[in-house]
Amino acid sequence: MTGKSHVAVNFFVIFAISHSPPLAFLAAFCAKLPDQMEHFLPGVKHRGITHVFVLWAIPVAILVAALLVPALNQFFTWDPNRIYRFVLLGLFAGGLLHVLADFLSISGIPFLPGRDGFGLKWYKTGTFSEFGILSMICLACIASIVLRDHKTIDYLRHLISQS
Repeated sequence: MTGKSHVAVNFFVIFAISHSPPLAFLAAFCAKLPDQMEHFLPGVKHRGITHVFVLWAIPVAILVAALLVPALNQFFTWDPNRIYRFVLLGLFAGGLLHVLADFLSISGIPFLPGRDGFGLKWYKTGTFSEFGILSMICLACIASIVLRDHKTIDYLRHLISQS
């Protein structure tokens, strides 16, 4: 996926899941992190160690578990411990979504270190198929964001009942 596509996917997916604009912006800011890390690590090939699924998924799972205990809506109390976890979650979630988006591509990603890449082969980077996948992901997230609002659901029910 191109860098701009990674940024869009990260923003919309994280916002749809977390309902948190700051977390969504942070994840979007970190969207290109796996690719950028390759420039600072000598001898690392593209979609190598920086794209290993488990290296991104395990920290995200640990951070989500740690943050869900006090509940998502308490992210923004000025407790340095929570803010630190919040920033780490944005960073690792941004990296994980990057890797998951690359998993959908023809090239795929390695699941474990030292393994060959595998993927769903839904698109080729930089082509119309990538734009199609990007559009579907973003539209599904927008629909989720709109429908999660009870006022929107009640309004839709009202419109349907008047039909």
